[in-house]
Amino acid sequence: VIAMIGPTSSQAAAAIGAIPVLSAPEQLESFAIDKWALAAGLRIANPEAVTSVKEKLLSGEPVCYNSIFPIAGALPPGIHEGCGWEKVDFAVSFLSGFDEKTLLLVPPVLSLGLDGAACSAETLSEEFDAFMSDLGLHPLALGAVCCRTDSPLCDAARALSQARGARFCEIRQAQFAAGGLRFAETRYPYLPENDSEKCAVLGMDGGLLIRRTERGGVGFALAVLEPQD
Repeated sequence: VIAMIGPTSSQAAAAIGAIPVLSAPEQLESFAIDKWALAAGLRIANPEAVTSVKEKLLSGEPVCYNSIFPIAGALPPGIHEGCGWEKVDFAVSFLSGFDEKTLLLVPPVLSLGLDGAACSAETLSEEFDAFMSDLGLHPLALGAVCCRTDSPLCDAARALSQARGARFCEIRQAQFAAGGLRFAETRYPYLPENDSEKCAVLGMDGGLLIRRTERGGVGFALAVLEPQD
């Protein structure tokens, strides 16, 4: 079980292990952790920490990591899993609060569902950052921003997705009706009950992770990508 880093909501624990498997690098002898991370679809939260990991590998020092993804295949010699989250050289996680010297590789596996009153793109961006910070989740974990097609938030939501490198999806009313079975089959303990929660789940075919939280008249909810069978 992963140790929660920072003021993380207890609901985040439900997401551990509930994400796709990462592939180990094909070329072990020429392994570069930054290139592998990008090829695996991970986002590098603190690029300045890449150097220390590279230097350790080049000098033959052991490198320790932990990951919320299972990694299939062999990693280069000298890289070992499981040293305690507070002692690792690099971590694959969507949680924040790691030491700045720890290389943090963030998977964009969270889907943000929105509802509520219209607001500016700037306000939505600020409220999103505060929402994620309160939960102890890293903003780079955002993979999709979703709202109803008739939502007054569509313009601001689209701007947020573009600014954060996330996919933007508008959910049609017909998708809500068709999503009933999908909602009932989720592996997570919560069934979506409102527009923001349903948009989050439908936007990434995921499980509801964080229930609707209202900030500044806007409802925020998060879903996480479901595991691959």
